[in-house]
This record gives sequence, C-alpha cells and structure tokens, in this order.
Amino acid sequence: MQSRPSAQEILASLAKEVESRLKPRLVAMGGFVLRSQLPQLWTFKVDEEEISFSMDKQGSIALSKGLLPNPDVRIVTTYDRLVVALKSATPGETPPATQGVSFGSNKGRRAFFYVRKSLRI
Repeated sequence: MQSRPSAQEILASLAKEVESRLKPRLVAMGGFVLRSQLPQLWTFKVDEEEISFSMDKQGSIALSKGLLPNPDVRIVTTYDRLVVALKSATPGETPPATQGVSFGSNKGRRAFFYVRKSLRI
C-alpha cells in the first residue's frame, strides 16, 4: 500500500510552483510592488505536522519543520482540507479550513489573497 505524502512534502511541491511563478513577476514591470511585500513567513499546522514556509526578497522559498515565531500568515487545517484546497483551481470551491487562517501582518494578509487570486493556488 502506498503511503500518502506528508504535509511538508505537499508544501514543498507548492513552494516550487510558487517560486517559479513569483520570480519572473519580481523582475517584470511592477515587480517593486511584489518585492515590497517580501520577505514573508507563513506557518502551517496540519493535523500533527508543523511547517514554516519562508519567502525572501528574491522570491526563494525555504521550508522547515516547526513553527517559527512571528509569522505573517498562520494556517491551521486538516491534511484532507489542505489537499483539497491546493487541488482546487477556484478559490470558491475550496472548503473552509477547520480552524482557519490568521494574519500577523497586513503584508501577510495581502500576500495570502494575492496567492489565492493571482497565482490561482
């Protein structure tokens, strides 16, 4: 029986996708607006897994186990909801998270909604 990927593995795949979409936008006309929202730190509590997702000014993303302090975005959800949310191409089709999303900064709030709308993730 094949085991399911961990939440960190799923987020690592997402990080590659976000990086590949974000980096060209940072150097394009208007990239200064995006750069002004970086760096970002997002934390994910997915069932028993805790993952931190850091984006630097150049658009590079690093993941680490555990919850780093002072995140811009905190996401608490279940594994199943994370999988559905990341597979959904339309934000309206995404089921609400069990515990939800909270923001530690205004730039985190803006980045979260940018990722949901502009990058279609």
